[in-house]
Amino acid sequence: MVALRAEDAAFGFKPITNFIDEFSTQTIKTTSEISKLSNQLFALALAVVRCTDLQHQLYRANSRQLKAKKHALEHAIFSLESYFEDIQKQMRSAEYITITSQVEASNAG
Repeated sequence: MVALRAEDAAFGFKPITNFIDEFSTQTIKTTSEISKLSNQLFALALAVVRCTDLQHQLYRANSRQLKAKKHALEHAIFSLESYFEDIQKQMRSAEYITITSQVEASNAG
């Protein structure tokens, strides 16, 4: 009888553990993407600085290349911002589940 109750109680935590597993997987994937984008962002920012310096020094830099690098830099920044927004949404979900679990634990306790 006690074993059945324990099994029923553990079954109730399955959605929470599934959420935590999914959240962990998503967090790892997101941080990997952020790392890639950060590296890309650094490379693009460096390219923009170098192109800008060259333009000032020679008064004639390849305008198309500079515009393309700036556009790529802006795109990388917007992509990175999107990942941070996704993380913020996930954190709100995790906070909601934490609060709900605390309320359930208080009611059960």
